[in-house]
Amino acid sequence: MRRFAPLAALIASTTGSISAAQAVPTDSEIIAAWDSNYVQQGRDTLDDTGRFWALLSANWQSVTLYSELIRGDSLDYSEAKFGVEYGFDTPDNIELSAGYHRIEFYGLERTHDNEVFADLAYTGWDWLTPSANYTYATENSGYFIELALAHEWQLSEQWVLVPYLLQGFDYGYVTEEHDGNNHTQIGIEASWQWSDKLSATLHLHHAFIGTDIRREYGGADQVPDGSDITWGGVLLTWVID
Repeated sequence: MRRFAPLAALIASTTGSISAAQAVPTDSEIIAAWDSNYVQQGRDTLDDTGRFWALLSANWQSVTLYSELIRGDSLDYSEAKFGVEYGFDTPDNIELSAGYHRIEFYGLERTHDNEVFADLAYTGWDWLTPSANYTYATENSGYFIELALAHEWQLSEQWVLVPYLLQGFDYGYVTEEHDGNNHTQIGIEASWQWSDKLSATLHLHHAFIGTDIRREYGGADQVPDGSDITWGGVLLTWVID
């Protein structure tokens, strides 16, 4: 699971991202958002139901503590996440961070999970930002890898546009029986900086299922229509110094 922001925003550091090796005094961030679907690892988690979610994070130098709450917009589902992330001191143009979070699930079934993760990005090119994310889940003893390419267009002082391409690979994280190509995802995000403290982001994404998900259905001929998913949403970000 991604921690708390759309992927391209994480890459471009436009909303909710935790940049590596930060060296700033304490500040906090509040995010309030709605998504039309709750999509994770190329799958519609809540079966065509949207979600409301909110995040509170506090940063001190290279350490960030965060808490996220998720609620289905028309389904009795809730999720709480509590985590910490550390940004490493790295050479110029390299961003590296790692962390841990605990997830509590509330709904038809009461469960939990623990995840450790690492993010790596190269920021030396103006035209393209490659990045990688590794997430390991203790309950399934599996891991998930995401490789992504994003480009940030500064359209004006207020507008930033970020298209991206992502490839996901599942190794026991979602399915124990199948490994490898999970899904391919494309998307675009537009952020409007209202002030130094407040910004809004609109985002739209589409996920194409891969071999791992097809095998989960029992083969390509068993995949139901609509398995490729399109979704979007909006979020507001408030920075507190």
